[in-house]
Amino acid sequence: LQVHEPWVQLPLPDVVDHLPAVITNLVRASLSDASNLERHREKVRAAAEHGRQRRRAGFDDEVIFQEYYGIRNALWAIVRPRYVDARGAEAMLRMDSAISVALRASLVGFHEDDFRDRAEAEARLEELARESPLLHWP
Repeated sequence: LQVHEPWVQLPLPDVVDHLPAVITNLVRASLSDASNLERHREKVRAAAEHGRQRRRAGFDDEVIFQEYYGIRNALWAIVRPRYVDARGAEAMLRMDSAISVALRASLVGFHEDDFRDRAEAEARLEELARESPLLHWP
């Protein structure tokens, strides 16, 4: 992703921005402690900050969709060869669920200025964390 437009024009810190925190929190919320609400709050906070940073950098929100597509494919490339059984499929289903919520949180962060106030955006992020399907995963 980083060697293609529009990222190729950016200095490395702007290309990477908050993505390491997003990926770390995606994995934690989906694989290590999925029933912990605080893990999901951390995931949505990191994702929202990523969205804010992308907006400040002047990107369109479509870039966020491309990035999450890339993240998902990169995670699958890591999981698939290591776990060829049902564990790999379950891990990806869990991460796909976390990615879906994080994508929505990134868009909240990106469009935060469109909300009436900051409290409304924060309430939406809390709602996303609490509605995370992984909180209810068997």
